[in-house]
Amino acid sequence: MEAPEINAFNRLAGDVFFQMYAIRFREEKILFPVMMETIPEEELNSLMRECHRIGFPFVQPDLPEEEKPEEVLFPGGLVDLKSGLLTPEQIILIFNHLPVDITYVDENDQVKFYSTPPDRIFIRTNAALGRDVRNCHPPESLFVVEEILDAFRKGERDSATFWVDIKEEKVLIQYFACRDGEGNYKGVVEVSQVISVMQSLTGEKRLLDWKK
Repeated sequence: MEAPEINAFNRLAGDVFFQMYAIRFREEKILFPVMMETIPEEELNSLMRECHRIGFPFVQPDLPEEEKPEEVLFPGGLVDLKSGLLTPEQIILIFNHLPVDITYVDENDQVKFYSTPPDRIFIRTNAALGRDVRNCHPPESLFVVEEILDAFRKGERDSATFWVDIKEEKVLIQYFACRDGEGNYKGVVEVSQVISVMQSLTGEKRLLDWKK
């Protein structure tokens, strides 16, 4: 491999240094002071807690202490699901123990809910809640999002299915239109799951073979 020309290398290294220095200066002298003056402390702490779920590349700052949320009260402490009565805690447990990622977007195209299983495929944070779903996808895939939403809203389609390879795993991604009893569009549910094991299944398994 040919060694780089020293003058060209020094020039590029200098460009990197001054560009990074300028970014750091703007953040420390302009961006961060304005943020601290305009954004409430609890909101900043909430953003920090959400960032912890995603992770930081070079540092691991302390996690701000979280205030306990107010309890949502239901008559008798139960939610009538028409096919059973469950407590809010039980509903959360069910969603978070299913081996799938679930995200619900309402009829106004706003993200309203996401499940939090231990091994979520696509990371979500509360910053997505209330956000237009279009702002939760990269620009190159927006035309697909628009096409799905438009077809669901018009009643032309009820589902859309994709599969992709992620970290040597096959991931199935499905979208289902939600409609009320009168057929009115009420949003879309996104369900994603790893199906690599399913693809390899053959024959039948009828016996429990837990290892003791």
